[in-house]
Amino acid sequence: MCNWIDTLDADAYGELVHLREYGWSQNIGTLSAQLTAAVVGSSPEDKTVISTLKELQDSLKGEDGNVVSISDGMVKYEEGADEYGFTNDEALSS
Repeated sequence: MCNWIDTLDADAYGELVHLREYGWSQNIGTLSAQLTAAVVGSSPEDKTVISTLKELQDSLKGEDGNVVSISDGMVKYEEGADEYGFTNDEALSS
């Protein structure tokens, strides 16, 4: 998905490019509109990317929140961390 977003015009798809670069967006409506326009105007060839973009668009529909964030799902495992990746000290301070 990132490689496809990298091919897009940053001026035309600024919010989508921002999501790719920083992993979050505070403009969900704009992000959704740009995602739709980008897929229509420059559909990716990779079926996995298309599926991921569809899932992203589906998750944005009807979203009442102010921020959307994404990640690669990878966290650094530390010795003694719980199932969420927190050590006891981190869990107590959050």
